[in-house]
Amino acid sequence: MHIQPKIVLTDDGSNTLVHPSNGAHYHSTFGAKQESDFIFIKEGLEFYTKHLDIKSVSILEMGFGSGLNTFNSLLYSLKNNIEVTYIGVEKFPILKETASKLDYPKIFNAEEFSSLFNLIHTSNWETKAEITPNFNLLKKEVAFEDLTIDSEIDIIYFDAFGPKDQPELWTKAIFQKLYNALKPNGILVTYCSKGIVKQALRSVGFTVKRLSGPPSKRHVLRVTKS
Repeated sequence: MHIQPKIVLTDDGSNTLVHPSNGAHYHSTFGAKQESDFIFIKEGLEFYTKHLDIKSVSILEMGFGSGLNTFNSLLYSLKNNIEVTYIGVEKFPILKETASKLDYPKIFNAEEFSSLFNLIHTSNWETKAEITPNFNLLKKEVAFEDLTIDSEIDIIYFDAFGPKDQPELWTKAIFQKLYNALKPNGILVTYCSKGIVKQALRSVGFTVKRLSGPPSKRHVLRVTKS
């Protein structure tokens, strides 16, 4: 089922989307790009690849949404010669026409890669697509609760709508599934640092680290499968 969310401008000049049913924003209204850069790239992909000194990773994104984190990870892959296998999970994909209006290549000063951003959104669901020789994408149109994960994952971007909007996604059952999917020393990063979330993460075995957040956000989380 494809939906048509509204596009709105965030404080750093980048666009986000607003869900038509629950009114939830896909990214921070203080800065969509800023949030992606800081939480998912700096504290996720960059931390993991540099900390372990590796050049090949698998990423699972819970909340593919606008494709912002996917495109940002692709740019990191290109810049740093990192091989990425990327799985994006989304129950309600946006229309290709909506994606084309987000202007993320322009916001990233990466307009030469506009065709790659378009390919991220036009590639078929449920089929692995080669976006570049070093970046393979598999988009899965499925609810988080029904997701089956067949491969071991290095990094999870947990970018679902917040606990207030979708409390069923921030539970011990969901985090247990993700813990099981991660490789030893694999990490999960998320923007939400609420006490109930930290408690649920610890209850399934994660080592939880609270980090200083980007501007306008106090804390974020990076958790590790010990």
